[in-house]
Amino acid sequence: MRCLIPLAAILAGSALGACATRPPPPDAQVVSTLKPHSGYRLGQALAREALPAGSLVLEGETALQALVEWRRDGGASLRAVAAQEANLSVAFAEGGAEHSAIDVKNASGRNLKLDLFVSRDGRDFAYAESCPVGPAAGAYAQWPQRIVAVAIANPREANAETCD
Repeated sequence: MRCLIPLAAILAGSALGACATRPPPPDAQVVSTLKPHSGYRLGQALAREALPAGSLVLEGETALQALVEWRRDGGASLRAVAAQEANLSVAFAEGGAEHSAIDVKNASGRNLKLDLFVSRDGRDFAYAESCPVGPAAGAYAQWPQRIVAVAIANPREANAETCD
């Protein structure tokens, strides 16, 4: 089941009660599914210091370049590298006072699932699970408010290229 939740509800920590079974309004955006795979709850607030070990944070205009290294069990590690070594790139695609988007490019060779943590102030983050990004593909994540930092963590292989 997909839940359409305004980012304000996620950042305020009230997202879990915001999901309804009636059809969403026409201007709603899918920001996440309610099927957490990593133990975090949608909208769970974390201070920057409490982000998962190995998290990488995107801030500013420079793309975050990372290397996803796959393990046999489908898990992976993630580390920041120079652009020529990277098989994952995350960058702000657009932004402004009213919305933000990131562009994720996956060249790791497998369906990639990441946990996203978004922040409006660079200090406090809210969990917002991502959709998988196919191998040699790209994807966008959007929020209806200004986001200044996005942390990525817990890379893992996804079974499909859909959010369901």
